[in-house]
Parts: sequence; structure tokens; C-alpha cells
Amino acid sequence: MRVWKERYEESQKFPQNLEVNLRKAVDAAQKFGQRNREEILAQLEDLRRQNNELDQKLSERPTEAAARRLEDLEAQKEQWEAERFRPIAKVQQLARSAATNRIAVLNLETLRDEKEALEASNNRLRAMLEELRVNVNEAIAQSKERSPFEKCVQLDKDEKLQIAPPLSQESIDLAQFAENLRYRIAISPLEKGKRLYYSEQDIRAFLGGIAMSKLHILQGISGTGKTSLPIAFAGALGRRGRENYKLVEVQAGWRARI
Repeated sequence: MRVWKERYEESQKFPQNLEVNLRKAVDAAQKFGQRNREEILAQLEDLRRQNNELDQKLSERPTEAAARRLEDLEAQKEQWEAERFRPIAKVQQLARSAATNRIAVLNLETLRDEKEALEASNNRLRAMLEELRVNVNEAIAQSKERSPFEKCVQLDKDEKLQIAPPLSQESIDLAQFAENLRYRIAISPLEKGKRLYYSEQDIRAFLGGIAMSKLHILQGISGTGKTSLPIAFAGALGRRGRENYKLVEVQAGWRARI
């Protein structure tokens, strides 16, 4: 009786089991679609392999304590790097400062050498200036004892120099002599293509001045023939006269003694 009862209970559960299995089959059909058993097994195998790989990666992943330890080490590393950078930057700054100091030292040495050279040159110039000052003082002292016009003073003191020697022992016609001299100057050019024509009054004044004194001063603006007249006069007297003069050119502000 118990056996039949158990079978009856099992027969009652059979439709329920079929319904559950049917529901599972419908769910599986919805999940797997039209894939066959081999494809599903292959997908399961692939999923199992991926699961194993994830388990392997998960097992290799550090623990939370290890992660915190790693973060602490990373922070310490950054701190050490910052502390290491500071002395490196300080060393670089000191190197730049040392290079700047070396350049400054070289500049100072160059300036010192230039200063010594300038001091030596200055000392030489001082010595030369002192020598020139002594020479100038001596020249001034000597000039005080001498007349600035020695020849003129000598001409005033010596009566023989004040007497003009006669031009000739024979009496001559001065008017004719002045005219002949004027003609000789005109036909005897000083330079090629250049002739000198002086007025009769200038020739007579020049001859009168020579007859009065051996010192003759000509006055006039530039280009009027003040220098050319004595040279032309010497040339008009003949070959010997051309060699009996010396031309000394001076500036307008000349103050040296003769």
C-alpha cells in the first residue's frame, strides 16, 4: 500500500517536473537561440577559459593592504624625487654663480692690467710734462733777457747798419732805373705762363725802402704780390741775384724769433 502511495505521489510530481523542465528548455532556447549543442559547449568552454583568466588576474592583483602600501611608496618616491631635485638645482645655481664669478674675476684682472698700463703711461706723460715745463720756464727766462726783435735792435744800435750804401758810384737816373726794373720783372716770369706787372709807384716805393734800410716790410692782403716782388727783384738783377735770397714760408700767426 505504501509503495502505491509513493508511486502516486511521484506520478503527481511528474507533470510539475515536466513543466519546470519545459520552462528551462524555453529559457535556454531564448538564451541560446538556434545554436546546437556543440556551439553551446564551445561557448561554455570559452566562458570557462575567460573565467579562469579572470581568476588568474584576480589572484595576481595585490590586496588592499598591498595597494595602500604601494600608494605610500609612490608618495615617498615623489617626496624623495622632490628632495633630490632641490640639491641638484642648488648645485646648478652654484655652478652658474661660480661661472659668473670667474668672468667677473677675469674682468677685474683685465681692468687691473689696463689700470697699471694707464698708470705707467700717465707717469711717463707726467715726466714728459715736467720736462716740457722746465724747458718752457728756461725758454721764458731766456726770452726775458733777449729782445723779441734782435735784428731791429742791432740795426738801431749799430750806426753802420743805418747808413745805406750807394747803389753805384756813378749818378744814375732813378726814374729810368725804376722803369727798366719794372720792365725786367715783367719779362722774367716766375712760373711758366705767369708774368708780374707792378705799377711804377710800387716799384719806386720798393726801391726807396731798400735804399733807406736793409729791413723792408711789405704789407697788404693776400694775392697782391708781396712775396713775388722781392723774388722778381732778385731775378731782375741777374743770375747772381737769383741765388741771393731764401724764401721761408710761415703762417699768419707766426711768432718765432728770426
